[in-house]
Amino acid sequence: MEKRYRVIESYESPFSDPLEAKAGARLRFERRETEWEGWLWCTDSSGKTGWVPETWLTLDEEFCVLQRDYVASELSVAAGELIVADFIESSWVFGSTESGEQGWIPLNHLSPAVQQDRPYHLSDAEQAQMLGKLMLFWDGQWFLKAVDAFGLDAAIELNARVRTSFGRIEMRSLLKAVGKKRADDLPDAMRLLETYAQAFMRGRLRAEFLVLGDDQAQVVVKRCAAYEGAKLAALPRQDQACVACETLWNAWLETLLPGMEWDVQFPMRQGKGDPVCKFLATMHAQE
Repeated sequence: MEKRYRVIESYESPFSDPLEAKAGARLRFERRETEWEGWLWCTDSSGKTGWVPETWLTLDEEFCVLQRDYVASELSVAAGELIVADFIESSWVFGSTESGEQGWIPLNHLSPAVQQDRPYHLSDAEQAQMLGKLMLFWDGQWFLKAVDAFGLDAAIELNARVRTSFGRIEMRSLLKAVGKKRADDLPDAMRLLETYAQAFMRGRLRAEFLVLGDDQAQVVVKRCAAYEGAKLAALPRQDQACVACETLWNAWLETLLPGMEWDVQFPMRQGKGDPVCKFLATMHAQE
């Protein structure tokens, strides 16, 4: 696994024309005084000089032979830059910058970079499911804290107002997502509502969307996560979702089919003790 370092102190290379040599090259070497142990000052046949790791050389009196290809290029770097190390040799790192430039840099100018793992992968379906649940949890926690602060009846009224306002945002967002400015007609409005229910609620809402005629539709809800959450909260009233629905369906339909008036009846509601919720929506042209 590659080792990454962060530059903690800027470094400027003092050599503009570094020594380069291939394995097997014969060099003259000197043991010059330096703060870096393990390095020899070497000169090639053309007179070019540079520091070379002693461990890379086979020594023979004044001359030595390189055991591997070598380049003495040093990197000029600024504090904060990232260095990917190829290897460490005698207190120096040979590596590359993010731009791809390669060379040597003193190890004492570097600090190990914190390795940040990539985010966990969530599929689109897993993200949608998680966000759908979180929306319900946010809604539930908001309602419970409103009950604590203002009392149950006030929280139910406030919840209905917020839910209706948010319902308009939901339908505008849905229309934008499918590339429409409005629903084509009542059957298309029901199709859009069913699409939203599947995207947002998934299995937490089981409902049938039925078109009864050109101006009337019926929705039968067999499972409602909002009602189930209300029961789990064990509050004195469990119809807060039902109260919100009294204005929510009008907000949805008025946003999908603007310019129409709606009469939405609620003959059955789970929060009132019925086995299912039933909504009957009738559309009228505005006078």
